[in-house]
Amino acid sequence: VVWDHRRGYVLAMTGGRAWQLDAYSRLTQACRQPGSAWKPIVYAAALERGAITAGTPLRDAPIAEYDEATAVHWKPRSGRAFRGVALAADALAYSLNTAAIDVLERVGAPAVIALARRLGVTTAISELAPMALGASCVIPLELARAYAIVARDGWDVAVRVIVRVRHGDQVLFDAAAPDDPWIDPARRLDRLAAVAGRDRAVRAGAPRGQIVDARTAFVLRDLMTGVVQRGTATAARALDRPAAGKTGTTNRNGDAWFVGFTGRVTAAVWIGHDSPTHSLGPRADGAHVALPVWMRLIAAAQGSRPAEPVPTLPDGRPLRIQPVTPAAKALLVRGLAEPVRPRVAGQVDTPDPKAVAPSEPQPGQRARRRGPLDQHRCGRVGGRLRIGDHRFDAALVDHRQCRTGCGQTPPVPAEHRLVDVDR
Repeated sequence: VVWDHRRGYVLAMTGGRAWQLDAYSRLTQACRQPGSAWKPIVYAAALERGAITAGTPLRDAPIAEYDEATAVHWKPRSGRAFRGVALAADALAYSLNTAAIDVLERVGAPAVIALARRLGVTTAISELAPMALGASCVIPLELARAYAIVARDGWDVAVRVIVRVRHGDQVLFDAAAPDDPWIDPARRLDRLAAVAGRDRAVRAGAPRGQIVDARTAFVLRDLMTGVVQRGTATAARALDRPAAGKTGTTNRNGDAWFVGFTGRVTAAVWIGHDSPTHSLGPRADGAHVALPVWMRLIAAAQGSRPAEPVPTLPDGRPLRIQPVTPAAKALLVRGLAEPVRPRVAGQVDTPDPKAVAPSEPQPGQRARRRGPLDQHRCGRVGGRLRIGDHRFDAALVDHRQCRTGCGQTPPVPAEHRLVDVDR
């Protein structure tokens, strides 16, 4: 589906390959697992409730759950390797699964389901942890509408498949937007005068008003812009215009998704077989199968129109996220063991590097006993890391990425070792 989210016009839609062979519309009738294309809704709920910000550190470490009813161990993967900790902005850009589960645990499944209902999702949604990874099926058109609402600063969008019906000179039905360039100039002026001074999204028609706060919608758009700029959909930069979106892939490549938008158009692409167990093939994920189709659709819909920015601040202020320094890294990892405290919407986590314990004793302090790992600190900061009841050197979290290549394994049980931390 290709959607002009400014006016609400559905520019193009298809639910199959041939209407003569199959009248079943997968766009409006099929219920398919969205995979990671569902994660923006989870992040939106957390942003709205103040559970996270764009700079919140999230846990990206191995987890395992056992379902007694099915006798199945569930161990979600997270990219090529676990990072130990990742900021929310990076976690969504690189589609880290365990970080999304951390977000769900912070905000709670009821909050995510409530937001999904407001966005127009009508299908059943599970409250279990796999829901954060898109295990509950959705109707493609409903997911596209949710993205279009985010693109419109949180305002609802009408599904306008038919804009106007005429019988000769008589207009039988007219749902055209006030700024539609194809309506008569006199009628266009009358409509524009009637809605003058009102929000652009209201002029385009918002049946249910504003669904998501404009600040939450902006931050989420900015996070999804990172997916295109540096994450799993960098191929979309070839469009040479600002874009935001999210890839999605289910187990064994049964479903491939990309849902995203530019400053004017929202488009959703799903590719798969009617049987979810039928794989699309190796490497047939959202980035390699659905994204190229999405790019062709956007290029055709945008044509020669000038590029427009996607993230526009409601109050004109810029959004800045401070990078994580090596000294702050230890604090971020250590903070994952502390109780989660509610965050104020718009707040950016900025850890204080001075809070890291110095490696050398200060005046009035007793020198600590040096252990066998001090020679393998690799120039990293000192300090102690606490996970549960276990304490060990903070330098261990970076030991697997030791630049000196010492190759020595720290004497810490594997279940308490955080490895592959993103620098």
